[in-house]
Amino acid sequence: MLHCNTRSLGKNDRVKYLGVFLDDTISFRHHISYVASRISRSNGIIANFRHFFTLSQMRQLYYSIIYPYISYAILAWGSAYKSHINKIQTKQNHAIRLTFFARKFGKQTESALPLLINLLDVLTVNNVYRLHTLKFTHLWHKVFTGITPDMLPNKIYINQKSEPTLENKQLPLQQLFSGMISQYT
Repeated sequence: MLHCNTRSLGKNDRVKYLGVFLDDTISFRHHISYVASRISRSNGIIANFRHFFTLSQMRQLYYSIIYPYISYAILAWGSAYKSHINKIQTKQNHAIRLTFFARKFGKQTESALPLLINLLDVLTVNNVYRLHTLKFTHLWHKVFTGITPDMLPNKIYINQKSEPTLENKQLPLQQLFSGMISQYT
């Protein structure tokens, strides 16, 4: 127990700092639960407006009410345990299913989900984290090493699991993110 000016201060297991919940184990469990609850609320808005909006308007709605929660400070919490990140991914998948009037469960819905994600032109939570990591790395190199983008290689090596590697298949960066990088630069 800490005392300050006749007031005693107790220990908290989490604190909100600049909109991010930091917990005592730095697992971001509380922040991810908060983001998932906000996306869940936003899914209710999507469910109401999907009957009246076009696909383009639904994409704008997604980027205005869901994407900010996913992208804010993702460099801090995006590398959390996969089980925690899956909570947000599940809510995002639900939003995409709602947009296309798809069933919540079923073989056809799960197999069609990547197609629906591409049709809506959004990134998964993991890909948002990768994009922001690439943007940060690019900025870091540009500022601290003086290397400009034309000096960097325009190819990246990936294997079938989409993990960077120096072997296997070579794809241009533009093809890797399907034009999504230009949207954020």
